[in-house]
Amino acid sequence: MKVGDLVSFADVGQLDPTIGLVVDMNTVFVFHGRPAATESPFVGVLWVDGNGHIDYEREEWLEVVNESR
Repeated sequence: MKVGDLVSFADVGQLDPTIGLVVDMNTVFVFHGRPAATESPFVGVLWVDGNGHIDYEREEWLEVVNESR
């Protein structure tokens, strides 16, 4: 997964999946001086239905729908 890829949530089944654009990679949030997630970095995704807000999702929750070049 890399910046520019189109992604959706993995394992959504027959639900209408929302598509997003990866805009930031490998973000690790720090809470109280410690990394919040060392096992799975967060990926910044600009969702099509997200009103222009970037959401940070765990990489393991996402699947690449279309890779960027």
